[in-house]
Amino acid sequence: MNKIILTLVILIAFFSGFLVDSLFFRLNSPKELPFNSLFSVNYEKVSPSDSISEKDIEIFPNKVIINIENSRLSSFEDTNSMDPLFDINHNGLEVKAECSQLSLGDIISYKANWIDGIVIHRIIDIKEDKQGAYFLTKGDNSNRIDPQKIRCNEIQNKLIGVLY
Repeated sequence: MNKIILTLVILIAFFSGFLVDSLFFRLNSPKELPFNSLFSVNYEKVSPSDSISEKDIEIFPNKVIINIENSRLSSFEDTNSMDPLFDINHNGLEVKAECSQLSLGDIISYKANWIDGIVIHRIIDIKEDKQGAYFLTKGDNSNRIDPQKIRCNEIQNKLIGVLY
């Protein structure tokens, strides 16, 4: 009986310490943290590489300035392929893509050979064959990989921000 009580006391002390530490960390953190409950399961997903330095963002009472050379504003069609990240009526901020600087998780726009238009999807793999490097992409809200090996000369831009 004493072993059971001792085990319960140790478990309660452990979980109490864990909860107090988590609460203290969240209250004293300068960063915004999404809530992760003790019983949730969260999986790491590839995210875009960081393209905008904090020093390139200026915030004023009446405006925000993002100092990015050769950037352009983009808009999106209502395909739902990248839901919930962006959708129709959202604004994207893009820069010319440098193939050597693209990473898994980056979102690129490219001239598609499988539809008439420009596709903007996330890089899910980077491979190489006899013709050189190529990228495989997929919409976040899609079950299928895009049916095209995307070469550097087909890539138009890299998405570096979404403005809602």
